[in-house]
Amino acid sequence: MNKDEKLIDGICRTRIEEVPVARLKPHKGNARKHPRAQIAKIAESIKTFGWLTPILIDHDHTIIAGHGRVMAAKLLGLMSVPAIRVEHLSQGQVRAYMLADNRLAELAEWDKDTLEKELAELKSLDLDFDLEITGFDLDQLDVSFDANDQDQGKDRAQAAAPGQAKRQCAKKNATIGKNPPRDEDFRPVSRPGDRWVLELSDQQVDTTIQRWQELTGQDARLEQTGQTFAEVSKERASEVDAANPLAGPITAQLIAN
Repeated sequence: MNKDEKLIDGICRTRIEEVPVARLKPHKGNARKHPRAQIAKIAESIKTFGWLTPILIDHDHTIIAGHGRVMAAKLLGLMSVPAIRVEHLSQGQVRAYMLADNRLAELAEWDKDTLEKELAELKSLDLDFDLEITGFDLDQLDVSFDANDQDQGKDRAQAAAPGQAKRQCAKKNATIGKNPPRDEDFRPVSRPGDRWVLELSDQQVDTTIQRWQELTGQDARLEQTGQTFAEVSKERASEVDAANPLAGPITAQLIAN
């Protein structure tokens, strides 16, 4: 089978399947970094629009494209995601595609006038979701993003609504360590010491804690004893309990640090 025949065969055999998130593995050659703020926005996008683009995986459930979406899926607690299994590419082609899939999109340019028109029209609509889900900061929507139009951007910023100017000043002052933003400016989802009570099965609790540890880089601890999740898991695995009292719903508490 020549190259063209392999390509056609791969296209013809393309199908979408549901794959458990727990079986997915990040590719060692993934050169893209996904900061937490981006993952949160991807998660919000999935909640708002649904899962519209399948990820790409190989025969061994290694992610080829969609690392950020999988991280967002874990954040949302999704158990499975739609995926397309790519099996007609060589290892070299897979690695090259991973770079091309990210880099080629970066080579496109924004049509500034059309973008600003679209954002302005969207702001005028009665939307049931936050417009920042587009990836654009609301504080920047009324300001030109073109670095060559800095003067025009300053004029627009000065003419911005009072509420917008207030947010801009709060962010600027927070950056230089003056006048920290008040609660009405930025409302955090969680604060140190907050308790999140989860009514889940033992398996779901374990999965949730593991994903929390992966996303935060912290160790979850049992409040009563201070033991880490790993220590509790090891201790629990060594116990033999025929009645298995953890099979039903249980309550788990995560304490934000």
